[in-house]
Amino acid sequence: MSDYAFSEIRDEPTADTNIVIVNIGNLPRRALAEQIQIINQYEPLAIGIDAFFPEPKEDDPIGDVMLANAFKEIKNLVLVSRLEGHDEETDTYNEIFTSH
Repeated sequence: MSDYAFSEIRDEPTADTNIVIVNIGNLPRRALAEQIQIINQYEPLAIGIDAFFPEPKEDDPIGDVMLANAFKEIKNLVLVSRLEGHDEETDTYNEIFTSH
């Protein structure tokens, strides 16, 4: 139903030029940290990362440190979390997983 509303009824929305989306592709954590540092120089109101970092990278601990430091510099950071263990009776979740 919402597809119909957005494609047929609603006027074409204007693009918000205040929002910038950056495709991080498969960047290693070290390169992502460098990208975040560059973006952060422009003082964004917030940075959202649509990626999950479930555990440390055994083969690149320096990349983990660099990424953690880049995250610390972000004024308003939004990261992915994952809910598991859905209880149908109470409609709640038993666990929440956050990035390393």
